[in-house]
Amino acid sequence: MKNKSIMMAVMAAMMLTGCATINAILSDDAAMAELDAMAQKWAEKAKELPEVITPEPDKPTDKESLTVDAIPFSSLQWTCGGFSGSGAKLDVPRISNLSVKSNGMSIKWDVDLRSWGLSHDEWRGALACLFCKVDGQWKGGKFDWISSSRSTRDFANIRDGYNGWSQSDFDRAEAYAFVVVSENGKRRSNVITQGK
Repeated sequence: MKNKSIMMAVMAAMMLTGCATINAILSDDAAMAELDAMAQKWAEKAKELPEVITPEPDKPTDKESLTVDAIPFSSLQWTCGGFSGSGAKLDVPRISNLSVKSNGMSIKWDVDLRSWGLSHDEWRGALACLFCKVDGQWKGGKFDWISSSRSTRDFANIRDGYNGWSQSDFDRAEAYAFVVVSENGKRRSNVITQGK
């Protein structure tokens, strides 16, 4: 870091003094000593300047997840769908208004998937994950792909027993929870619920 500062000072001095060539400055010991002194002086003055901190974009915190998730994300058991999103971190997409019927469900996108770099109708990249509360436990997982243009999903995969889904668990559920998880399992929306 110090060498970089000195080099920057040398370059600045060259521009200020109008030196003809780098070799002329570097071969003159007196000029080099003067530049070193100037660089040291500038480095000392730089220490007096307030530190510039570039703020990070607003990202939800774990504390925020307590207010945006209808139930704790950690209570979801990834027993179906052949995928585990249990390590996903709360990110920007926000959903609300879960409505589950026997043949399908709907949600409202409050903040859609463009924050993940997905176009409005790009369905590859985000997973629809449903959980059924059965005997006090939230069991479920991935059952379909989803995009910002899709606020509804049918339950054909669940009814067909896709990767461990059980129609009987779905039918006898006390409540439902839904979350959108990125395909790589690293990011997620908030968790929303609906009672029966």
